[in-house]
Amino acid sequence: MCAVLVVAAQLFQHVAIWFFIPPESSPRVALEIRNMPIDRVRAVVIMFSILAMLGVYMATAFERAKRAPGAALVGFAAALLFGAFDLGYRSIDFFFVTQRWAAEYQSTQVESVKLLLIERVATWDQIVSAIYFPLILATLVANASFTLAMRTERGRFARLAFAAWIIDTVRRFVRVLGFAGIDALQPINDAIFFPSVVMIYSLLAVWLWKRGSVGGDVDRIHGR
Repeated sequence: MCAVLVVAAQLFQHVAIWFFIPPESSPRVALEIRNMPIDRVRAVVIMFSILAMLGVYMATAFERAKRAPGAALVGFAAALLFGAFDLGYRSIDFFFVTQRWAAEYQSTQVESVKLLLIERVATWDQIVSAIYFPLILATLVANASFTLAMRTERGRFARLAFAAWIIDTVRRFVRVLGFAGIDALQPINDAIFFPSVVMIYSLLAVWLWKRGSVGGDVDRIHGR
């Protein structure tokens, strides 16, 4: 269920961006977008989707705990760090930057105040770009750990999950390289972000569903 919620949240976000939310062509436009109802709903949906992602990470860690306890533990810890970083910055972004600074921008008629708020929000957005490094690094460690934890499985559905974790690990590794200035692959990574997320979490959803069913146990016992 958690993996399905992640896919649904990403679908909602991309539909909103494709059809309702204009491009952030300037710092002023970026701030004005924050006051759009559809963007505020999008921000809340994505915040809750982070909890769903944590659910997928936790489910994988618990499922792997007996067969690969070391990798499962590292993945579990890294996932908690990811959740702390992501939910922490998103909470500040929504409940303070959007609901206070963006609201003040919308209510004031004084241009100097508007310019000050635009500068504040632009500075915050730059800080977020820096905060993203430990966040992406934490997900890279978690994904790599779960990839290692799944490497010995031979069941059909376990191999789907293994493939999903490999794909997500590579995707996160490319993001980390971008922070180091090695960004040749980043345009490709950005272009395939939505389809890759749908594929990754759809595969994990199938695996987790099978593991929670009687059929999943039979598949594991017979190594299919």
